[in-house]
Amino acid sequence: MSIKEFRCEYVSSSEAGDYCQVMFEEAPESDGVYVLIQGQFEFPDDGKRYVETSDPDLCGHYVIHNAQLTRNRFRFSYGAGPTKHVTVSFETDHRSYAEAKRILGLMIPGLVSSVCEQQAES
Repeated sequence: MSIKEFRCEYVSSSEAGDYCQVMFEEAPESDGVYVLIQGQFEFPDDGKRYVETSDPDLCGHYVIHNAQLTRNRFRFSYGAGPTKHVTVSFETDHRSYAEAKRILGLMIPGLVSSVCEQQAES
């Protein structure tokens, strides 16, 4: 089992037509730590989402599963065979969090977000 952890300060989300993305980053438009999740709904893609990170070993198209979002953490698994796990810790305001939650919910079927966990992490 492989676990990758990222610490980000900012979250931004966007949606344009059949494409959407959520970007977790160390600082806006920096060359530092980041995790990008992109989805497109224009063409069949077998549920794969594009994942790009500051770690060159974690970039590509993957089916994301077991995704959980709380107020300060996004966790997900991907890969066939040995499952790989990613945890992104972040800080953001309520508005940016709500938009990230909405966009991630569009891209990742079964995304779990818990109010109880959100309160516990605050």
